[in-house]
Amino acid sequence: DLWDAVWAAGEKYGIHPGAPTLNERIESDLFSYRADCGAGASPLEVGLNRYVSLDRDDDFIGKVALLAEQERGPARRLVKALLSGERFPATSESPWPAVGLDGTPCGEVRVAVWSPKHESNLCLALVSADVAGGPFTTETPSGETLEAIHHAYFAE
Repeated sequence: DLWDAVWAAGEKYGIHPGAPTLNERIESDLFSYRADCGAGASPLEVGLNRYVSLDRDDDFIGKVALLAEQERGPARRLVKALLSGERFPATSESPWPAVGLDGTPCGEVRVAVWSPKHESNLCLALVSADVAGGPFTTETPSGETLEAIHHAYFAE
């Protein structure tokens, strides 16, 4: 009905729910739980430390694990990275593999968009902490290998 009519009208323009502002969400650090990190990521891995009060006396499920993670440092980090290649024609919201420069799998690109602000393709990637500050590669669903250059840790 109305939804189908709007969907059909926007199809030829690549318009879908959330578009075209998904790039603004990524550029501005507006977090989408599960889309940006999957259900298994901790708040410390995704840069939400300031929202977790580990120094209070309150007890909660997972506090011991988060205290241990805080002590050793998170195993993974959510990063924003600039991606090589031609301008993406649409937003990718399906995970792509992330691979370290040594060829070892190191995580995944969770979402990738064209960023007018950076005049580059931009992604959010959840990658191992030892790769998070440096370059890595990813492969698109079409088989193209792209270089990812660290831009910033998410929400920092």
